[in-house]
Amino acid sequence: MRKTFSVLALMFLISIVYLSCYYDSAEELYPIINNKCDTTNVTYTTTISSIISDNCGGCHISQIQSGASSLSGYTNVKNNINSIYNDVAQIPGTSFNAMPKGSLQLDNCKINLIRLWKSKGCPQ
Repeated sequence: MRKTFSVLALMFLISIVYLSCYYDSAEELYPIINNKCDTTNVTYTTTISSIISDNCGGCHISQIQSGASSLSGYTNVKNNINSIYNDVAQIPGTSFNAMPKGSLQLDNCKINLIRLWKSKGCPQ
């Protein structure tokens, strides 16, 4: 009787642990609302400047906080593109600071646009 109870209790605990574990993909957590991500003609002027000003402007442009890099203008963004990408994409194995602070991660489209711009050599 005691052995049966122990086995049942162990099975119950294992099932609770198993059922409480789950995996959410970034696509499920941060969906692209309109499923459109225009990756044609990705330049600083047409695409990246608005992403930076909309999502990074509070700390990195208008009021530079202590320790924050200035992201005002093309040159500053280009010079910091590796850390910008690592921070917004939250790449495992890199030293990143999850950005933007205090809000949800950027959606996949914006992250992909930054990655694409970086891979194309940061065209202005």
